[in-house]
Amino acid sequence: MKYFLGFVCAVWGLNVFVFGGTVPAGFKTETIAQGINAGTALTIVPDGTVYFAEQTGHIRMVRDGLLLERPLLDISARVDTFWERGLVGMEFDPEYPSKPYLYVLYVMKLPYAHHVVSRFTVENDVADLASERVLLEGDDQASLGGSQPSAHQGGPMRFGPDGKLYIGLGEQTEDLAAQSMETLQGKILRLNPDGSIPKDNPFYGTAKGKYRSIYALGIRNPFGLAFQPGTGRLFEADIGKSSFDEINEIKAGRNYGWPLAEGMSDNERFTNPTHAYPPAIGRCICGSMFYPSSGDFPDPWKGKLFFVDWASNWIKAIDVDNPKEALDFGSDFGSPVAIEASPDGSIWVLNRNTRWRDQKKFENNSGSLTRIRYVGGDYNESESMDYPLTLLETGVLERASPFQLVGGFERFEMNLPIWRPGIRVENWFRIPENGRISSLPNGDWIFPAGAEIIQHFESDSGGAHETHLYQSNGDGTFRTSAYRWNRDFENAAFVASTQYLPIKSDPSNMWLSPGPVAKLDPKTAIFGFQPQFNARQLNYGSQLAEWNDRSWFEDALSNRTLSGQSKLHALDDESIPVVDRVRSYLDVNCASCHKPGGASRGYFDARLLTAFEEQNLLTGELMAGDLGVSGAKLVTPGDPEKSVLYLRLARKDGFRMPPGSTSIEDSPVLLLMDKWIREMDSADSGGGLRIKD
Repeated sequence: MKYFLGFVCAVWGLNVFVFGGTVPAGFKTETIAQGINAGTALTIVPDGTVYFAEQTGHIRMVRDGLLLERPLLDISARVDTFWERGLVGMEFDPEYPSKPYLYVLYVMKLPYAHHVVSRFTVENDVADLASERVLLEGDDQASLGGSQPSAHQGGPMRFGPDGKLYIGLGEQTEDLAAQSMETLQGKILRLNPDGSIPKDNPFYGTAKGKYRSIYALGIRNPFGLAFQPGTGRLFEADIGKSSFDEINEIKAGRNYGWPLAEGMSDNERFTNPTHAYPPAIGRCICGSMFYPSSGDFPDPWKGKLFFVDWASNWIKAIDVDNPKEALDFGSDFGSPVAIEASPDGSIWVLNRNTRWRDQKKFENNSGSLTRIRYVGGDYNESESMDYPLTLLETGVLERASPFQLVGGFERFEMNLPIWRPGIRVENWFRIPENGRISSLPNGDWIFPAGAEIIQHFESDSGGAHETHLYQSNGDGTFRTSAYRWNRDFENAAFVASTQYLPIKSDPSNMWLSPGPVAKLDPKTAIFGFQPQFNARQLNYGSQLAEWNDRSWFEDALSNRTLSGQSKLHALDDESIPVVDRVRSYLDVNCASCHKPGGASRGYFDARLLTAFEEQNLLTGELMAGDLGVSGAKLVTPGDPEKSVLYLRLARKDGFRMPPGSTSIEDSPVLLLMDKWIREMDSADSGGGLRIKD
């Protein structure tokens, strides 16, 4: 699919990044507002005015494409904004402005942290604080527990066609709260507009007090609610833990399984999701909405349920009546949290572009608001492709079988390729005449514009599986595409969207085939395309010296520089200490997430370039849980069975790390890591490098 790339700019010293996004041909992105402080929710009223909520307690307005200075609402003095608490949801009365009511969901700080659903009256673009009518108060969060009680607050609010207000609350990491009928956490709630509880709620006759508002349970962390026009069907976007993010069709009284089930389940007590995807595709589903059938978008997008992923920065859409495959609509957004359709046919995306307010990684005023319009006339998806539809059409092959490239490509080797069960990789590159490779201080390389890199994957049982093409944009990013080989190995077809498919020779081994990316950044690439073209990976034998002799580096490398280059170590190289081989494996297979600013929940740094004592392998927090192992730590010297890092690598289910691996084959690092941990001196708190006598 041909894509339009919006712009990215940085304001030096302010850490403000504006993401335009990459969208299909015929669509245009515009950054309407920036400097948004921790965006959480978005809504658009019939006159086209756009409203967005900031976690810090403000609701602001965009009218006629301009951000108004005065906020509609300011409750910053009332809200607890730590971590994921704050102003997390909003919705207008369905008859607004004739009924001038604004409904909000926030976490109040006093007398204790708890959810509040309130209604404000709006007059002259101001929601008067004195007009607040509290409709529902949640539970004291301090009494509920949770591994991080300030997390998983939820927040989506929607009025249904029945005139009732639907609200999603998270379980604040107290997993079993989602199954309890004595807390509102981990639930979808249903209220009358005046805050009373409808008597036809499914648990009205069995629950007590405010818990009669519960409409559905077994929810983890809801971030999107969307009613399908014409049918009234309600769909919820639920952020998963380690296995699957979900889109659930919410029905009265249903149990969606969390924490006893994630993704598809054969337990008859639980309702399975309409659509689910693993972390290799996305890791934090957020806002969702139906694009109207009467909108300006081309037919393939009309009536589809659009949803965004905060961690993977994309927009996808599904047909809820045929939901297996998701359509790729956009990428390269800035941690999007909400998406809405405007009456004028455009789509608006609220980009948070920061983490939650944990004071470690949070960035103030880093968000933006993007509008997407269709401007291209008649839309024909097949004609809008600007990627060749087969590998032979790319012009890089002399012949397909046997695999042979055209002239000019140089083969290269990698010290420790990413572990892909059942697959081996071969690599080639070609740089333009007089092109030079530059090296960054962290060892990453920037290839000259137009340089081409090919990674060709074959199954261990023989036969081509998939071929990945990288074309350098000259700024450290790559334009990438994948081609999946047919059974006869005569050609390979373009992979138009990311999908999980089994390896032909081993149906139990699933493989992630990545869709195209216009500007892939190796520093943030996590699954699918993972180039890892850096000094420590390519410092193989005399390879760098040979390239240096051929003047392929912008700055020629001295013999001293060559000898001092860092290097990844193969797992079976017994001349290298065990700890260095383990750390090499972690660098290759884990560091894309586990590093400063990475997408992981944990705080350890898997990069080999980081000194061991600074990696926090022995002190890192267990942000994703202890797997039920009492006393477990990230690495427990002398005891692999109490080392979560080892246990996650050894799992075969959705808690396995790296999460992109679905093979039943054991990770090749397990035996070595077991040896390293068992022989580590538990008395050595300064790094764990000494071995017991």
